[in-house]
Amino acid sequence: MKRLCLILALLMIGVAGLAQKIPARPTPPRLVNDFANIMTDKQERALEKKLVAYNDSTSTQICVVTVTSLNGTTSNDFAYQIGEKWGVGHKENNGAIILVLPKIGNAYGDVAIQVGYGMEAYVTDAMARRIIELEMIPAFKENNYYKGINNACDAIIGLATGAYKGNKRNSDDDSDTFGIFILIFSLLFVLFLIKLLGRNRGGGSSGRRLSFWEGFFIGNLMSGGGRSRGNNWGGSSWGSGHSSGGFGGFGGGHFGGGGASGKW
Repeated sequence: MKRLCLILALLMIGVAGLAQKIPARPTPPRLVNDFANIMTDKQERALEKKLVAYNDSTSTQICVVTVTSLNGTTSNDFAYQIGEKWGVGHKENNGAIILVLPKIGNAYGDVAIQVGYGMEAYVTDAMARRIIELEMIPAFKENNYYKGINNACDAIIGLATGAYKGNKRNSDDDSDTFGIFILIFSLLFVLFLIKLLGRNRGGGSSGRRLSFWEGFFIGNLMSGGGRSRGNNWGGSSWGSGHSSGGFGGFGGGHFGGGGASGKW
């Protein structure tokens, strides 16, 4: 009987140890949790202010966590566990985790991005990988962790802007729509030219007035559909004069477990 009790006790300790693979949820709650101390206090405050302001205006929570160990798991799983157990996001499951394990000695640095179910339409796995490879790792290789993390936050903000204000369009959607418009207008323009050349060759008047739709299509083609293209991310709209209150806490969770990770 004593041996059975000992085995059960060891099993409970083992389960408790597994449950503690990730840091405890911070008290008071914070969106920027630099456990690895890779940012200055000023950088940490600036990033926290921006992310709190974004949370206040959109309800989307971007949580940054830096650690010195993954405790035997992968960066993707570590970030997923934080999202689930901390409850990052709100009831819409609109949370995102940016996890960074800095490069220490000869060991590889590791980074992961995980998003809640409500963010998957805006920050896809492919886009998360792109953010890591193009916006984060180049800065990390220069030992500028703040720049890489801030770049990632701006990228996610740009992709998810307006996601929970009834606007389901993001920058990727805009780019795709822009490309479709260009293709349609180009095809119509080519057809119009073929038609016009055919009329001219057939002895028709080359000085005839264009119809409304012909003029409309040509005008849209030349003006790019009335839209101007910005960068892929959209950037952050927060000015230096923006102020916000303290972070109110988490209240979501339910992460998909996909995301992306990278090493350098």
